Amino acid sequence: MTGINASTGRATVSVLLPVYNGARFVSRAIESVLGQTYREVELVIVNDGSQDNSAEVIRPYLRDERVRFIEQVNRGVAAARNRALREATGEFVGLIDQDDFWLPDKLNRQVPVFMARPEVALVHCDALAIDKDDRFVAATPWGPRPEEAPGFVQLFMGNPVTACTALFRREAAVSAGGFDTGAAVNFADEYDLWLRIARSHEVAYTDAPLAYYRLHDANNSADKAVMVLATLAVRRKTLRDQPEAEVRVGRMRVRERVARLYLTLHRARLREGRPDLAIAAWLTAFWHSPRHAVWLSLSQRERNRFDWYRTRIARLLRGH
Repeated sequence: MTGINASTGRATVSVLLPVYNGARFVSRAIESVLGQTYREVELVIVNDGSQDNSAEVIRPYLRDERVRFIEQVNRGVAAARNRALREATGEFVGLIDQDDFWLPDKLNRQVPVFMARPEVALVHCDALAIDKDDRFVAATPWGPRPEEAPGFVQLFMGNPVTACTALFRREAAVSAGGFDTGAAVNFADEYDLWLRIARSHEVAYTDAPLAYYRLHDANNSADKAVMVLATLAVRRKTLRDQPEAEVRVGRMRVRERVARLYLTLHRARLREGRPDLAIAAWLTAFWHSPRHAVWLSLSQRERNRFDWYRTRIARLLRGH
């Protein structure tokens, strides 16, 4: 039966690893997958037209029968993930990028969630951020930590699901259409997929840091403006393709979230020394939500002062 290990009767997890010029870090990623205490794993590696010696670094691992290796001309990470997804045979699918790695018990902690809750199609956890030399960037988990697993509305308002933390049902991803290879959502293709999965499935959260997410100059998350533009594109696509999305989230909350993103883009453009683009981003934020654009443009000190005056005036009006 597809997705089940015949000897153990346990579900197989297919791990998708797209590689592009990843020779420096990819060994760590591969070894962290093959070293999982949950042994029913297959690793599908797609070398997406690397120009370095990634293939030579990967080849020794092909002695492990759980590893499959595919080479293709460069088509981008979403296309590489789709190719690996088509080859996957597991009931569940995990993502890992070439510069990230997992703790040994990641899958052992996440797979049982699916067994206990058939309605869940996506399970994620925390990740710890490290730099190129394996030094911790921060003492706290990377990205926003949900108080509980995000549903569709929470995911729309902000994405806490780092790619290397996610484990999802293969059938749910295939039914949702896989990863979008369009240029608009480039660098946010996994977030786009999470929103499509969450449209009709539940999401669960394992409250533990079970993965390491590497931050360095060469990975996509280093370019804040690019990531914000991709996230905005995902939200536009979601609102276009899911007519009920605005109702589920609420029109005002949609406008608030878009305004916040444009303010983030405004700050990124200022850091880049592009005041023209920064002004355009701020004006767009103001158009979506004047209140949030003005409020979030104030410094924390200015907000505190405003709150102090507001509190004092409210007390005076109440006669205190």
